This record gives sequence, structure tokens and C-alpha cells, in this order.
Amino acid sequence: MSRIAASLLLALLGAASATSVAAAADSVKASVIAAKLRRGEPVALHGVTVRGDLDLDSTVVRREFTCTACLWRGDIDADHAVFHEAVNLGSADVRGLVLARGARFEGAFTIGASAHFVESAFVRDGVDFSAASFEGAANFTQTRFADVVDFTQASFHGESVFDSTEYGSNAIFDSVEFDRGARFLKARIDDEAIFDQASFRGGADFREAAMSQGSFIETDFIGAAVFTDATFPYGAYFAYTRFRAGATFTRARFGKLLTVFRGVSSDGTLTFNRAVFDPRVDAEFADLDVAGTLSFEGASMRGGFNAANIETRDLRMPLRIATQAPRAVQASLLRQIVTSAKSRGEYGTANDAYYQLQIVRSHGYSWPLRMLDLVFYRGIAGYLVRPYHPLAVLVLLAMIAAIVAVHRRHDDLRSAQQSRRATLGAAPAWVATVISETFHRVGAAVPKRFGGSGQPLPRLERTAYLTLLVCALLGIWANPALREFINLFR
Repeated sequence: MSRIAASLLLALLGAASATSVAAAADSVKASVIAAKLRRGEPVALHGVTVRGDLDLDSTVVRREFTCTACLWRGDIDADHAVFHEAVNLGSADVRGLVLARGARFEGAFTIGASAHFVESAFVRDGVDFSAASFEGAANFTQTRFADVVDFTQASFHGESVFDSTEYGSNAIFDSVEFDRGARFLKARIDDEAIFDQASFRGGADFREAAMSQGSFIETDFIGAAVFTDATFPYGAYFAYTRFRAGATFTRARFGKLLTVFRGVSSDGTLTFNRAVFDPRVDAEFADLDVAGTLSFEGASMRGGFNAANIETRDLRMPLRIATQAPRAVQASLLRQIVTSAKSRGEYGTANDAYYQLQIVRSHGYSWPLRMLDLVFYRGIAGYLVRPYHPLAVLVLLAMIAAIVAVHRRHDDLRSAQQSRRATLGAAPAWVATVISETFHRVGAAVPKRFGGSGQPLPRLERTAYLTLLVCALLGIWANPALREFINLFR
């Protein structure tokens, strides 16, 4: 019996010892990691809990530093440290500060999810990489930052990926240099996203990014900038931003505070196709200089639109947007739309813009001249680009004259001796006679050498018909769609 008890006691002691060893293996002191790195030894850990603050301030780390899926129960201080090899903190859970001000990462840097560790990283306190230098690739994919993130004056010389990152507070990328491609695909920034005076030498991809307030003041995009489906619920500030390879804001949504693109310059195409601008605020697009195409096709803009001093080679803008600009600016926009549409061979668009331009110009006339313009030049002549205006007036006048003529010729049918049944019975024939007489009078107005009937008409009536016909022909000539339709019958 005593032997059995002794065996049980030894077994219990062994189990306790094994549990103690396992617990020790799952936990490591931050000071131990720091000591190894200072001695030039590599560190490769996974799934451990790091206790205490990791102090690598001004340390030169010569070997690889890996701690994936680790729980950090303290701060990580790497201010002014130099890392010669890769640093991999993939899928980390940091319950303290991350400080790397002025640090230099010569190898790849990873803190978020990767191909091998798909879980997101979480940093619960502030992050400061200001003036840090990333010589290799930098991967922050799916990292959640609960507090302020500061990359002021940091430089990224390799690919930088911030896909699906989440920021609970401000994300500061002020004066950052991205030498190669920078991706913020589906990033979500709940407060201000500040990229003022940043430089994107490679492409910048902000597709489906959500920035509560996005600030890109004096930012230089040397590569193409893509903001397709991006959202700015509380404001977008792109004042004096330069897009050297163009930018795309297709289907982007701009929210209820200011939307500012003042002083923007683009050496390529600047596209806002199907973008949505909040109707409660004015959109500021003054002083734009776009060497390529500036396009707002399909955009929704119901608020104010300040577009003074826009210069572009090709302006594609719906008239409903152009007419929301201040009246002093509308004429300039409409002239550019006319010129651009003609250069593309879109004469229908050019005619519509020209018609609206004439309306805008008429607002500057004295009231007598404005009334004459409204009745004759716009209403009857259609500014010589709306052929159906003079044609409609021509048919109406000819029909009135025909009714008068038929009435005189058939006055006996309307005598008091005729019964109501007889009058109604003659109505279809009377209508047919009026229609025939209408076409007869229009044909009589055309000179015989041009196919007219040559029948005599009062001079004033003939002159009115000919004038209206000339206006209609000029309108048809200005309308390519109608010209093509007429050519089908030639």
C-alpha cells in the first residue's frame, strides 16, 4: 500500500513540474529578448507572452527579430534603434506603446497579418514611428490601432502595405515619403487622416478606404493616385495637391463638411465620374490646372460648386453641375465644355452647352433686350441650335393661317341653318382640309427653284415662314444627330 502511495506522489510531482516548465516556455521577459538582441543573437518566438517593457532605445540589432502571434504586456521602445535584418511581429497583440522614433529598419518590417499569419494585429496604445526609415518592405496589413498613430516624416523606401488597417484615432502621415507603391486598400480611419505634404513616388492605392476626414494638403503624388470608392464622411482637403500621373475618384463619396480641391494640379486625367458630393455643403474646385481630362460624368452634386479659374484640355461635365457654379463662373465653364465637346466630335453636347451659355449671357442684358432674347432668339429661333423651336412655331403659324383661310372658304358650313349633326359630320373633313392647307402654305413659302409650289402668299407671311425655315435649317446643321437622320433618306 505504501508503494502505491509513493508512486502516486511521484506522478503528481512530475505533472506539477511539467506544468511549471510549460508555463515558463509560454512566457518570456522583455529584458531577456533585449539582452539577446544586444549580444547579436537572433530571436525567434511564436505565441508567447512577453512581460515587461522591451527597451531597445538606440540599440543596433544585427540579427533577425521574430515574435509572431505574441502578447506584449508592456511597451516596445525602439527609438533610434537600427535593425539590420528583418523584424517580424506579425499578428501581435501589444498592450502598451510602440515607439520607434528615428528608428531604421534595413530589412522587411511586419506587424500585421501576412501569408503565414492571417490574424490581425492589435496595438492598444499610441504608436509613434515619426522620422523612422523603412528600407525594405513594410507590412501593416489588418493592424488595428486603438490610439493615435504618428508616422510624421517617416520614409518608406520599399513597398508599404496598410491594407484593411483600422485607426481608432488620428492617423498622421504628415511629410512622409513613399518611394515605392503605397497601399491603403479598405483602410478605415475613424478620425483625421493627415497626409499633408507627403510624397508618393510610386502609385498610391486608396480604393475603398474610409477616412472620417482626409487631409492631403500640398501632397505630391508622383505615381498614379487611386481613390475609387473611397469615402470622406466629414471632409476631404486636397488643397494645392499635385497629381503628376493623374488621379481617380470614381464613385468616391464626399460628406457633410468641406470638400476642397482648390489649387490642385494634374499632369494627367483627373476623374470624378459617378462621385457623390453631399448636397449640404459647397464643393471647392477653384484654380484647378489639369493638363489632361477633367471629368465629372455621372457625378451627383446638388450643393454649391465653386469652380472659378479651371484650366483643362478636356472638360467633361454635365450641364446640371456646371449650372450650380456661381453665375459669374458658369460662362467660363460652359465655353470650355463647348470647346472640349467639339474637339471630341460630340456636337450634341456642344450644342446643349452653347444653348445654356446663351441663357447665362442673357442674364447680363438690360430687361428690354432680355425679353427680346427670351421671346425671339431663345423661344422662337432656339439660339440656332434647337431646330424644333422654329419648326414648331412655323407649323403653328401656318396652321393658324390655314384655319383662317378654311373658315373663310367654308363659312356657309357654319351658318345657323346647319344642324349640329351636320356640323359634327363635317368636322373630320374640316380637319383634313386644315392639315392640307397648312402644308400647302408652308410649301408655298419655299421658292419654286427649291421645290416649292410657287403659290402666292402675303409677303409678311412668306417672310415669316422663310425666316423660320432658315433658323430650323441652321439648327439642323448644328445638330449632327439630326443630320445623320436626314441622310438616311437621301
